[in-house]
Amino acid sequence: MVDRLAGLSRMLTATSDHEREQFLEQLNNETQNAQDEIEKLARERKKTYQEAVNATLTQLDRYIGSVDGDDESLIPSIEYKNIIG
Repeated sequence: MVDRLAGLSRMLTATSDHEREQFLEQLNNETQNAQDEIEKLARERKKTYQEAVNATLTQLDRYIGSVDGDDESLIPSIEYKNIIG
């Protein structure tokens, strides 16, 4: 973020339109690169989260499938499974 502010400052102190255009292009490229990195990180975190949720659901399915359905202590687990699909 500081780099982008410095780039903006350099653009304001440029002595010609050509120099300003170069700084603007550089600032745009740096901003796009930062945005791409943020989007990549968000996708990675979403994937990790989905994998963790799926693993937990699989464990719950196995647990529910392995116990006797007449056990009243399982009712909250079974209701949770029915709610989430």
